[in-house]
Amino acid sequence: MDTSAMPSAIYDIRAEPVPNAMGSARRRLAYLYDTEGRRLLLPHFDDWQLDNPPAEVAGLLAVGAPYRGMAWARRPEVEALIRRRAAHRRAWLWAVYGALIVFGCMGPVRRTMWMGHETPMSAVVQDGSMATVLAFHAHPDDEVLLTGGTLARVAAHGHRVVIVVATDGLMDAAPQGEAPRLGELRASAAVLGVARVVHLGYANSGHGAILYPDPPDRARFVRADTEEAAERLAAVLREECAELLLSYDANGGYGHRDHVKVHEVGKRAAELARVPRVLEATMPRDVVDRLTKLVRLLRIPFRFDADALRTAYSPRAAITHTIDVRGFAGQKQAALAAHRSEVSGTGRLAPLMRMLVRLPAPVFGWLLGTEWFVEAGATTTGKTVGDIFQQTS
Repeated sequence: MDTSAMPSAIYDIRAEPVPNAMGSARRRLAYLYDTEGRRLLLPHFDDWQLDNPPAEVAGLLAVGAPYRGMAWARRPEVEALIRRRAAHRRAWLWAVYGALIVFGCMGPVRRTMWMGHETPMSAVVQDGSMATVLAFHAHPDDEVLLTGGTLARVAAHGHRVVIVVATDGLMDAAPQGEAPRLGELRASAAVLGVARVVHLGYANSGHGAILYPDPPDRARFVRADTEEAAERLAAVLREECAELLLSYDANGGYGHRDHVKVHEVGKRAAELARVPRVLEATMPRDVVDRLTKLVRLLRIPFRFDADALRTAYSPRAAITHTIDVRGFAGQKQAALAAHRSEVSGTGRLAPLMRMLVRLPAPVFGWLLGTEWFVEAGATTTGKTVGDIFQQTS
């Protein structure tokens, strides 16, 4: 990339007040914007916040294009443009938000899209036997969006549900006590009816362009030896006598390096522990495309690579299980709200998470009332089943 014109194109660090998850207390955070008023995503992690502006600016300049040669100055005309963009985004958000409230709260529509209907459970449930389902995730909060409703549904039918996370969500050394995000995970798990939460002991690898060195006391998950990590997970699978493992698809969803590692480790752990079935949480790509268009329409500040998303998650034809979780959307939303640090933070998903936890329950159920899985090793027929205990072939 030619950076010769960058000083006139890149402009600013700006502080602005940000509400916390409850919308009350406010704090000032520093962000970087370009001359078109767009907030820039930083390369070192998946957020926009400059925790230490002078030091981070120096680091950005050292990284190179497109950061080398930036002009770090405040320009009033760009400040005005940022305010106009923010006002425009709020107007769109409230217009669509109001339409969703009206649509979601109409009586007949509410009954069909919010309450849903219970798909009869398979013989595993009907004959009175109980199963153990283990869900393997990369970070605290990952358990909610793709699998939260399914976990709540399974637990509500009396099955034992266990969540294992590879990392505690922290980028640096392990804290003296329990990591705050692990505490939030336990609160989320309690809402979903999960019986046990296990942390494998790894550090977050981050999703930016730069992969930082390991903290002094532990490895980043992406650098962990796959066989060693798989054995840690397999030990829990054996201890729990798990009949079903929930993991991620081969793309790791949207491609986070830790999510890809979850797929690799989960696949190997299932082999080691001889777990009979593995379901990989995913989304159909056409659904992802519609959601990204909605995010653009609402001007939600979520930076994503449209080209990368076209090959992320799974094609519709690969989906084997489509689970209706509208009846458990209330639990799913409450579980998401339990991750307070993420909802009130500055990560790339934080604005979207704040919007989701504030939605009326019927609207939340309409948006996130379906969860999808690909069964490892199964032959796809073009038809999906609505029960994770039911096999497709």
